[in-house]
Amino acid sequence: MKIRFILLAFLSVFTLTACNDVNENENPDHISYFGKGSEWFGTYTISKVNHSYFDSLYIQYVQDRANPGTEQTMDELGQIEYVLDAGNSVLESSSPLPLEGIGSFHTATEFNAEMFDVDYPDEITLTVKWQDQSEVIQLNRQN
Repeated sequence: MKIRFILLAFLSVFTLTACNDVNENENPDHISYFGKGSEWFGTYTISKVNHSYFDSLYIQYVQDRANPGTEQTMDELGQIEYVLDAGNSVLESSSPLPLEGIGSFHTATEFNAEMFDVDYPDEITLTVKWQDQSEVIQLNRQN
């Protein structure tokens, strides 16, 4: 009888902890997105620190080093414009922007966490425009 009680108590505790609906791998204070296209890849992160949200968008031109002569130079790429569409919010460039380093662009902002309710969809859309071309990239939530 004592063994049954101990076994029942153990199974009850195991069942209760296994049914916990909080995903231990999910951190609502830091969300990351990643996606790649044929010409560009992008990452977008949102982090909550104290009473602020910090978001960061990184866009990188993808050079095909396996096929020399196919990649564009920085002069050929020129400046870019972008639109980041998260469904309930849109972040976009207000004018053409120069690329840095090996063809990358980075921007970051801070906003008051108490004034905004941030939604974290599973997928957001990044559109990159350059030299009369454009590419649409689906950024998928990583966590």
